[in-house]
Amino acid sequence: QQQQQQQHQPWQQAQAPPPSTTATPEPAFGGVFNSSPTTSALGFFSPGSQLGSDRPKGVTVVLIGMRGAGKSTLGRLAADLLCADFVDLDEVIREKNDGLSASEIVQRDGWNTFRDLEFQALALTLKNAPQSSVRMLSCGGGILENPSSEDLINTHWPVIFIDRHIDDIVESLEQAERRGDRRAVSPSESRNVYDRRLAAYLRASNFLLPLVRGDADVVGGGTSLARLVRQILGWSRMYLGAETLVLQVTVTSCLQVPPHAWKRALRNVDAVELRVDCLSACMADERELLQEIAQLRRFLNGIPLVYSVRSACQGGHFQGSEAEYVDLLKLGFRIGAEMVDVECTSSQAVLDEIYQSRGTSRLMGSFVELTEQMPEAEEQIAA
Repeated sequence: QQQQQQQHQPWQQAQAPPPSTTATPEPAFGGVFNSSPTTSALGFFSPGSQLGSDRPKGVTVVLIGMRGAGKSTLGRLAADLLCADFVDLDEVIREKNDGLSASEIVQRDGWNTFRDLEFQALALTLKNAPQSSVRMLSCGGGILENPSSEDLINTHWPVIFIDRHIDDIVESLEQAERRGDRRAVSPSESRNVYDRRLAAYLRASNFLLPLVRGDADVVGGGTSLARLVRQILGWSRMYLGAETLVLQVTVTSCLQVPPHAWKRALRNVDAVELRVDCLSACMADERELLQEIAQLRRFLNGIPLVYSVRSACQGGHFQGSEAEYVDLLKLGFRIGAEMVDVECTSSQAVLDEIYQSRGTSRLMGSFVELTEQMPEAEEQIAA
């Protein structure tokens, strides 16, 4: 895998600049905790060497998203890395309908007939889940157009939304059209279709895989999907103790940090704490925030992510409401952060809601004392 990545030369548009006599200012990363880093059980490992009898059986990971988002391409790569099966729902439909493609069925019988056939294929595939392995299932972009299919996916777990930027999707569809692949929905219409479907994609999915706008690194995307599935299914191993090195990232924009700075800062790091409250996009549009997180994860290469939102009363920058705080932490669960920081000063109702929503992310309780004296209720804090 490392050889493939080296040959692929990812992030071609953002290579490190050539050596210069003028020093390039480094971004203001936050603190580094402890010393003597250890890299045991970190990074992307081979399932065959790390997974034992506790490996889940018969789990179908459903991938949803727009046509051109990369569901099939990334799904196949991730399945290979995870030693999992891969199924393309369009291929299942083709096999059940005399080899006719989706576009051919639509041209012959119309959309309503195709959506019914799609639902039948989805129901049959989920019903016949494998008993001996994990399976990746790539669904068509319009799978949620049929209420029956949407209801079925809403009751399934896990479902991952492959969230590729619409600009990249349109460019991909235009390239496919130039190759002669013409579908009912043209590239020019895809933006309206995306806007109409986005809310349904977000409702139906348990987890999100945001992809950075303009990133053409297919191998990296497939590896990111495999890591997310590992985290979702509880295969990841994370250790934070006396012998770990944690880098706290407090930049205002991950997208503005040059690649060479990321690679230098992350050298020999065991975990990265992203201070989400420091990002300019923290209280802006969620789509922008996901782009920031996706940019950081491009460079983590399997380093666990600690997702933190520090409020102003705890020495941070977040000044929103309790509901907004909870929503931000839930976003950390949905992106599959290995650990999510929770402020111990939160109300019991907030703590209960976060605990119930945590998924497979680990929770870390934190308390920041901003005075020189420890509070009198030290025993309560320790408890």
